[in-house]
Amino acid sequence: MQDFIDKDHVGKWPERACIDALRTLSKIRRAGAQADKLAEMKKGEEEYVASDAHKKFREEREKDAAEGKEEAYPETDPEGWTAYLQAAEGQDDVCLAWANTTVSQVASNPALSAKCLQLCIAYDKPAEATKAALSFASATDSSDGLHKVARALAAFKAYAAGKKEI
Repeated sequence: MQDFIDKDHVGKWPERACIDALRTLSKIRRAGAQADKLAEMKKGEEEYVASDAHKKFREEREKDAAEGKEEAYPETDPEGWTAYLQAAEGQDDVCLAWANTTVSQVASNPALSAKCLQLCIAYDKPAEATKAALSFASATDSSDGLHKVARALAAFKAYAAGKKEI
């Protein structure tokens, strides 16, 4: 079982899912960089919090908590608005940790390593960016995706030049 847990990031489909998740996260961050789009996102969250669906959810959660059934609704944000806004504002470390774990286990995929490196640079995480950049050593064995490696390493080089400590 432990071997399965250690290798749950390995394989074609986990790699593709991670790349897709990182692409989606990148789109959310680009949209969050625009002040009007971020305000629109926050307005959407406020509308959800004021909605009947959220009120009903809160009532059910309070009722279950009074009965001692807190495990029934462990989720505090069923629509995902909090995670969405955290990703837009660049405060979501869960996806970054997931991407770093995947890249460390599957360093042979240059597209995945490039996406992870872009995310680390966007989140201003120099240690994680350095790990992702070093993972390209084994990614250069295949010719597939080498253009992504070159662009990502150029971005890392520019990022590293602006940092005092990496």
